[in-house]
Amino acid sequence: SSFLSQVSKHVLSLDELELDIKQPRAVRRPTGASFIRIVSIDVDTDLLHEILRGMASRDIHLSSYLQKLGILEGGGDKEVSGTLVKRCHVTMVHYSQQSQMDMRSRFDTIVGKEVTINVTSCLYGKNNLALSVALPSSTIGELPIPLPASKNQYPHITIWF
Repeated sequence: SSFLSQVSKHVLSLDELELDIKQPRAVRRPTGASFIRIVSIDVDTDLLHEILRGMASRDIHLSSYLQKLGILEGGGDKEVSGTLVKRCHVTMVHYSQQSQMDMRSRFDTIVGKEVTINVTSCLYGKNNLALSVALPSSTIGELPIPLPASKNQYPHITIWF
């Protein structure tokens, strides 16, 4: 895809960072209908910014990129346009990839459970910024539940596009 071809030129390898994530959720249409658009794992945006700050402190190119966009401090270059994602998440499945019944049967048992995600790299280019992630095989807690595989070939957290 164009996203991958753009960001593959700018990959920053990282030591595996652990990211404690809140809960998978089903995002529903605003009308209140029971139609599920995506199943995702919510990620704390402040924690992501902390991770980005740590990565930027070790990489001058990433630091310059983040400063230009104003992602961490606010502001940034007025000529740079784009959208900073306010509710960061890992999309597990989109409604175009699976039936409503299949989404419910695969993911209903993990809604509200916590998982730990490993950030494996920072991907950035002219038009986007994302963190590549490795997903666990199960939820955390006393009774771990197997985590269904993401339908995304390259699971990631989009930060800016």
